[in-house]
Amino acid sequence: MKIKHFVMIIFILLFCFFQVFSYDGETYRSFSPMSLATAEKAVKKQVSTSEWKFTFTNNTNYSVNGLYFESAQSIISIDDIDVFNTISNPTPDRKKWQLSGSASIAPGQSVVIKGTGTKKALKISKWYWTVNGSRVGFVNRSSPPSEQKFFLPMPNISNLGEELFKRTELSKGLIVGIPQVVKNTNFAWVRIKKWKDLQKNLIDNTGMHIGNPQGFKSFIDGKPIKGEQKILSPKKFNDRLFAELVTLKFNIAASKYGRTPFGFDNLIYNDPSSPLNGLTINQIALKADSAMTFYTKFSTGMFIALEQTINRINRAFEGEIDTVSFGAKTVFTGTRGLSEVNFLVAGKTSSNTTLIERENLTEENNFEIPIQNYPNPFNPKTIIEFTLNVDALVSLKVYDMLGREVATLADNEMFETGVNNVEFDGQNLAAGIYFYQLIVRDVETQELLYRTAKKMILNK
Repeated sequence: MKIKHFVMIIFILLFCFFQVFSYDGETYRSFSPMSLATAEKAVKKQVSTSEWKFTFTNNTNYSVNGLYFESAQSIISIDDIDVFNTISNPTPDRKKWQLSGSASIAPGQSVVIKGTGTKKALKISKWYWTVNGSRVGFVNRSSPPSEQKFFLPMPNISNLGEELFKRTELSKGLIVGIPQVVKNTNFAWVRIKKWKDLQKNLIDNTGMHIGNPQGFKSFIDGKPIKGEQKILSPKKFNDRLFAELVTLKFNIAASKYGRTPFGFDNLIYNDPSSPLNGLTINQIALKADSAMTFYTKFSTGMFIALEQTINRINRAFEGEIDTVSFGAKTVFTGTRGLSEVNFLVAGKTSSNTTLIERENLTEENNFEIPIQNYPNPFNPKTIIEFTLNVDALVSLKVYDMLGREVATLADNEMFETGVNNVEFDGQNLAAGIYFYQLIVRDVETQELLYRTAKKMILNK
């Protein structure tokens, strides 16, 4: 019996230890009013750079110690030259390169060259082996990369903000205060439906909100605030608590919808000297909503406590931007662990599932892609035209009536934003009905964005 009790105690201690350890390991992210208000314009989801890898096999009868190659596009940098020691005099357009070294590369042996390129797919147009700078063997043409990855630019807060207001329940409005159903009410609240409107609520040509917290009582000109408002900028209504609460509710939404780490709203405020001690962040936000609308019910001390507390929470996990993803949707990483913030502790529950978003990716990105071929019917060539609103990886294949693939026009290749044209030549095919299938994938995550198939007729 004693052994059983001992084992039970050890089990409980280990359980508590791992619970505490797991909480300490969690990271979160938050933003301040200033970071939201001054966020730069959202960057476009277009490929900015690529990483590539080419494998060159010695197809001569000589042991070689150098390699010359020409690329169809400019190369930003060569990051790994394998056994070679030097890169000699690349041309100003960074398309012609000579590598050399002391190592001997035997016939049949391969080297791998890695580097960074522009947003366009890189191709080697010409290459050959050298011995002490002189060419040996024949000139090789058109070598594709053995591996190539495309990268989007780093998104910013505006990318996150625009997506939240377009693709989640925030499209119906981020609400500050308590909405009233009674017409001609004397109470006020704010409904923000656009990311740009959120920024307008935080900052204008007079600056940020610096006024004392007091709720939706009156405009700066003394007129009472009544009913639903869209914009309460600093020059109309100057209230620090309002700015902090707008920001807090944005931070809560970002976490709930999985755009920043989950569970932010369930963290508990831990400050025994505060009247808000023991409340979750979500409960503090709701209390502040009530204070803003029903301001006569709250003391000056409570307004001050709310503003100071929310101010601390909004800055608790502020930090440099880094992302989990940007292609399918913008997701930011956490900035610091909960153990680093001494006034917040883990709640009893933590959300592990994102809320259902209002729109799917294809709707938000307008991926009802216009695609057509002309002429149709055709003999023997036709142009397949499609329009992308972001850079994407595209596969385009042609099938016959029995579903057999007869041509591959693009195989997971990067195409740029805008109108793209691909020619199909049916000269070697029999007359009849064919289908072309377009598959579009995200350049970063390889996630399927769009798929469609259309019919075309080859007349002969």
